[in-house]
Amino acid sequence: MLRMHGWNFFPLAAEKCIRPPIMNGPMHPRPLVALLDGRDCTVEMPILKDVATVAFCDAQSTQEIHEKVLNEAVGALMYHTITLTREDLEKFKALRIIVRIGSGFDNIDIKSAGDLGIAVCNVPAASVEETADSTLCHILNLYRRTAWLHQALREGTRVQSVEQIREVASGAARIRGETLGIIGLGRVGQAVALRAKTFGFNVIFYDPYLSDGVERALGLQRVTTLQDLLFHSDCVTLHCSLNEHNHHLINDFTIKQMRQGAFLVNTARGGLVDEKALAQALKEGRIRGSALDVHESEPFSFTQGPLKDAPNLICTPHTAWYSEQASIEMREEAAREIRRAITGTFSIFSLCSRSRSSALPFSLSFAPMLSVRRSRSLCPALPFSLSGAPVLSVLCSCSLCPLFLFSLSFAPILSVRRSRSLCPSLPFSLSGAPVLSVLRFSSLCPALPFSLFCAPVLSVRRSCSLCSALPFALSGAPVLSVRRSCSLCSALQFSLSGAPVLSVLCSRSLCPALLFSLFCAPVRSVRRSRSLCPALPFSLSFAPMLSVRRFSSLCPALPFSLSGAPVLSVLRPHSLCSALQVSLSGAPVLSVRRSRSLCTGAPVLSVPALPFSL
Repeated sequence: MLRMHGWNFFPLAAEKCIRPPIMNGPMHPRPLVALLDGRDCTVEMPILKDVATVAFCDAQSTQEIHEKVLNEAVGALMYHTITLTREDLEKFKALRIIVRIGSGFDNIDIKSAGDLGIAVCNVPAASVEETADSTLCHILNLYRRTAWLHQALREGTRVQSVEQIREVASGAARIRGETLGIIGLGRVGQAVALRAKTFGFNVIFYDPYLSDGVERALGLQRVTTLQDLLFHSDCVTLHCSLNEHNHHLINDFTIKQMRQGAFLVNTARGGLVDEKALAQALKEGRIRGSALDVHESEPFSFTQGPLKDAPNLICTPHTAWYSEQASIEMREEAAREIRRAITGTFSIFSLCSRSRSSALPFSLSFAPMLSVRRSRSLCPALPFSLSGAPVLSVLCSCSLCPLFLFSLSFAPILSVRRSRSLCPSLPFSLSGAPVLSVLRFSSLCPALPFSLFCAPVLSVRRSCSLCSALPFALSGAPVLSVRRSCSLCSALQFSLSGAPVLSVLCSRSLCPALLFSLFCAPVRSVRRSRSLCPALPFSLSFAPMLSVRRFSSLCPALPFSLSGAPVLSVLRPHSLCSALQVSLSGAPVLSVRRSRSLCTGAPVLSVPALPFSL
């Protein structure tokens, strides 16, 4: 079935396997967007009606999708009821973005989509509260046996005397002091953990992809192996995504590693549990009870399958995520993601990483720059020559998945960073051309927005610290990007509109902090590393720029008063040296580093000055 609203013809992209990138600017008027496995577009239509023609297919497989959608659809929205393999994806001739309405994505071949140039997104924050609440309901039902007590009354069981109560409520247990083991501490896992603590659970978790420090912030106990979690848990609940590495994570072998009489709850993905092994464990009493909202074969029925005769089992039909509010929010966010792709302001919720955080874009309009870094990854760094002047900076980390890159015409740089963090990337669209990117790494500090005027871009990275990031108000058009990595990376210099820009990767060695003044406008950068010292901002009049870097030191940051347009960068490593004040005039850039020796005098350099022509 195919229904279309306000259809206009949208020409096909070049007939190639790899689709052309999405442009930063309006596409051809009225591209086609299809809802593949649903028929209600009332939420999506108000968001998309002015930029796209919306059709719904109500299909269970690609064989039921109309040929017009297969040939001309540029965007696709989908729930969990349809599966897209590589063979299915190849049927779409013009498809360039898929948005999964929900958080799970095991029904999409992500790798093949990347190979074909199709971006895939999800709505990762959808239904977190609902799923966590449903999980706790299942856990409470197992411990307090509410569902079975209700069923006993419906069947006419007489319950009055203490003996009758003891018989019908046999197996009910006290929650306080029990150990809840959470496999996967993502958004839902964390929400479940916080709720469980209020009921008196001791909460432990296993998540090999999560950054260190979260357990201390949330007051949880982390275990380093799945076996440790299974051995110590009275109740195990699953909150991880399904992939080829964890299919049947709970099987006969892992069930035998669980405590005798433990509970098992699964509101994540059905393929995580071997239902045959679970049914056998329930019959033998190795598992006291289980609650499942998801199943290997859906829709689930008690009349067939390995669980049909299993005792002490609660099953619900994949509804843990649902509430009217969550459903509407999920659909609205999915439609907005499609809209961003069509209009060229694409902000992806990437499915190709163990992380949800990204360092996004730095731009000076009409100025090309390319910086590519590959780290701990087998995926290639993909440089692109883009029309106009954009800059693309790509950092691949801890991922084997393809990058989703997009061509942005006459506009900014796209920088994608994948870290081991579950913090969301917070892109901000500011007046003019600037974009603010905040990367949160190993920290629970909130990302702080920065208000920038005109066209500057500021990138702040917080690493291994609970210190808050400091905002800087800039005017003019300066750009500063400073990053630290675990390796000795060389500084990369690029020419932008006659003015140099240096992207600095500061390693764990004693590298100088390099700063740059562009277009006679000041830039201030304060970097804190492994220190609880407050970062001290300095107010400099119009042209100069000051950067203070503190490295393993409790020394106070010292201000420098400069006149004209010089830039002074001071790095103090492991030193009690007196501050070196340098008064400069003109427009050079000076990098001053104080070493472990006692330096005196005025313009003294222990590291060669790095002048740049601005």
